[in-house]
Amino acid sequence: MPYVEAKIENGELVIRIPFSTVTEFGQRKWRLTARQEQVLALLRERLSNKEIGAKLNLSERTVKFYVSELLQIADCESRAELIYKFEGTLLGAG
Repeated sequence: MPYVEAKIENGELVIRIPFSTVTEFGQRKWRLTARQEQVLALLRERLSNKEIGAKLNLSERTVKFYVSELLQIADCESRAELIYKFEGTLLGAG
């Protein structure tokens, strides 16, 4: 799956971010974009926003935006809680 699809349509730049498979947080299921999935995967590796940005070629500010979105989606207050909730789901404890 491409990270982002960008093309010119009728003289205008059109950017599409494809949705990935459904991601589960506890008992709830969420549809995340491919980029949100990438950020979440790197969060699980305990990388900082700066390190995530370097790996995905994003600014630190953009990474903060994605992390904030993920926290809101999963109803978490911290990165640690987000990682715990996600990994607990993977282990069947969610």
